[in-house]
Amino acid sequence: MIEEIRERMNRYPHAVVEYDEVSATYYPASPEGFIVRLHVAKVQDAERYLVFYGGSCQEEEDRRGSVLNFGFGLSNGCRLRQFSRDRRVYRWVTEIDGWNGWKPYWETFDFTGPFWEVWKKPKVVCLQNDLIDLSASGGACCATR
Repeated sequence: MIEEIRERMNRYPHAVVEYDEVSATYYPASPEGFIVRLHVAKVQDAERYLVFYGGSCQEEEDRRGSVLNFGFGLSNGCRLRQFSRDRRVYRWVTEIDGWNGWKPYWETFDFTGPFWEVWKKPKVVCLQNDLIDLSASGGACCATR
């Protein structure tokens, strides 16, 4: 699976991607982007796939869907809203650009930190990668052949 992502990412030679036997990690070219990572985990006799957008994580059983989510995180059709208090991030909302604007796709919380410090004002930052321009490619992602 990691080799498949490596092959597809050859279309973007300027992208910074690190690989090992069980993961592929994309590092954005600008501070307005976010890290995208796909990790393959063995659970008993099956594979599970973890797709990370920054601190947000979604676990999947489907190989193809995981590859699509990895590629989608690199596109301008996806963004990550990051919530922090006192410079410590505690919430990530992954959004997709739908027919009527941005819609939440998945959400991750860190309940151990500043989430509980409700008296501190939250700061929200929107991060977005633009390696793949979905409007220019007719919606084609790096995961499609």
